[in-house]
Amino acid sequence: MLKNSIITVVIIAIIAYLLIRHMKNDYSSMFKKALATFPKDVVSNAEKIYRLETDNFSSNQFIKTFSAGMEPSLSTYPYGWTSIANNLWSKHPEYKPSGFLPFIENGTGKTKNFLKFPNFEAGLFSLCAFLSLSGNNPGRWFSTNVNSQNLYNEKISKIKTSFV
Repeated sequence: MLKNSIITVVIIAIIAYLLIRHMKNDYSSMFKKALATFPKDVVSNAEKIYRLETDNFSSNQFIKTFSAGMEPSLSTYPYGWTSIANNLWSKHPEYKPSGFLPFIENGTGKTKNFLKFPNFEAGLFSLCAFLSLSGNNPGRWFSTNVNSQNLYNEKISKIKTSFV
């Protein structure tokens, strides 16, 4: 009985390791694809935002939405994100969000809606488009308040990237 339990645990650990390795390779290839479209500093900031907002790509919200915390301000497409809709989603409808899902936000405990993307590439390209349209200011992702942006930018500047 103990031998079967040990074998089961080892098999589960191997499967988890292989899945994580596969996911990291997939993320890496998406960041490389983004680098072919967006400047390196934009893609680097996108990775830092994803790392901060998704607990290094592991939060339940990220796993189910591929979003770095993108909230809708309207209930219908383009969900309040007109600038991205005009500059990215209209040209690449495969990157459009398919709706939104409710999640309890980690920091506040409040239920918030987050845009749901069809895959990580769509979420990443949407974030890169937003950064490009916002002068590559990561703090703008967090807030429209300049003081809050500065605090967010300080946090972002300390995050190391591994894909870019």
